[in-house]
Amino acid sequence: TAAAATPAVTKPAPAVELPPRAAETARARTEPAEDVRPMRTVVQQSAISQQRSPQPRISVTYQGSDIRDVLAAFAAFSGRTIIPSNAVPAAKVDAEIRDQPWDVALQAILASQNLAATEDANGIIIVDTQDRIAARAQTEPLVTRIVRLNYQRANAVAEQLRQRIMQCIPSERSGSSSGAQSPGASAQPSTPPGGGAGTAAGVCVGRGTATADTVTNSVSLTAPSSLVDDLVAFGETLDLRQPQVNIKAKIILVNRTDLDALGVKYDLSTPNQFFSQIVQGRDLPDGSKSTATSPPVVLLGGNTVSAIANASGSVPGAALKVIYSTALGNFDFSTFLDALQEVSLLDVQAEPSVTILNNRTAELISGSQVPFVPTAGGAGGGLVGVINVERVQTGVTLRVTPSVTNNRHIMMRVETINSGATFGPNGVLIDNNSSKSELLVPDGQTVVIGGLTQTTVQLSKSGIPLLVDLPLIGRLFGVTSRTETRRDLLILITPHIIDDGLQPTEAPRR
Repeated sequence: TAAAATPAVTKPAPAVELPPRAAETARARTEPAEDVRPMRTVVQQSAISQQRSPQPRISVTYQGSDIRDVLAAFAAFSGRTIIPSNAVPAAKVDAEIRDQPWDVALQAILASQNLAATEDANGIIIVDTQDRIAARAQTEPLVTRIVRLNYQRANAVAEQLRQRIMQCIPSERSGSSSGAQSPGASAQPSTPPGGGAGTAAGVCVGRGTATADTVTNSVSLTAPSSLVDDLVAFGETLDLRQPQVNIKAKIILVNRTDLDALGVKYDLSTPNQFFSQIVQGRDLPDGSKSTATSPPVVLLGGNTVSAIANASGSVPGAALKVIYSTALGNFDFSTFLDALQEVSLLDVQAEPSVTILNNRTAELISGSQVPFVPTAGGAGGGLVGVINVERVQTGVTLRVTPSVTNNRHIMMRVETINSGATFGPNGVLIDNNSSKSELLVPDGQTVVIGGLTQTTVQLSKSGIPLLVDLPLIGRLFGVTSRTETRRDLLILITPHIIDDGLQPTEAPRR
């Protein structure tokens, strides 16, 4: 007998005509019994497009045919043994099958009659009512098998097996469609005979369990004896070698700072006046500064001169310094000009590379950990508390989760974080700039992620009150500074598939 075939994605096989005997049976016209309601089932390609069975395809029409004759026709067409139980009623079938796999078509017809099919260990297909199959499954002994995995994690496979065990397909009792379907309705079974697990449509198994063993990376499976082999086969189909993706990233961080500063300050002093910021007064023998001026002149030294003359304003690190001094009686009037224009450029590049499995997250970090002491009170009782030093990650963090598609494209979930630490009187200030995106990139292509740009403009102005605020000429009475800092973060990501893995249509090697 032929073993149960597992559904796979294959090219559609050409339609196969029924044998002569099967065709005659299918087209035989009989008068329906008084207590039997004929029903018409239409199965089209669009109705069961999700069932990708590799079985030979069939196109046939039934009009008032007995259900047992239909089963005999399918047995002759498929070469399989199909046995109806004594509980199968004498029902009449009206169905039109158009280019469908025979197992999918058979399940659609059985579902329309509130029947289901199971397959035993010898490959014999038994047709019975859904209620009888459900009752038989509840009394069937449980068997335990071990499913050893090579590529997948046991927790993930165990969860899939548990859902498979608890899978419940509603029947007539739960209010779903049964044998009294309207004309033209399409039936879509979830598990055709010979194409997967032997669970009948409308049967809630609900018995058994799947437990993951993370040490040996295996799953302990307990299920009814008629289903355990199909569940083991289902678990093995999940154990596929996943493709690996190499992620190459290029992180470019550019800091540009533009500084423009201009300062004009004035000073009024005498040879004996000490407060001058440009020319200091003379020192006295006792180490103090002299504030004396010529007797006929009124004293104009100290803070008064400073406030009026703005003698303390200056541009730090000035590139141009011009001084002009003139005599006003016994005083010297000096003008001091500072000017500075500075442009600085910082270019930091990092090129990390990592290889990751499909649908796993890779994390790339380029930066440093900054230590700091958290602001917390010490221990009580006058004792000095223990100083705890904590560290915070700064720099660029890149998280990429690749997912390989069937056409060798890579769908990536990308998360970027650009963080920095600034120390202040109240502690450490952490600045974070982050972005999340999803991209679809062909294999080996480079994608550019930008947008992490931060611009800071700082303006400062100091000088003689009122005069420094005058339009146009106000800059002649003070110091003005403008600092513009621009930080650009550019990330280039190139994914490359280095291992195609095992396709779902291939059987895993043991």
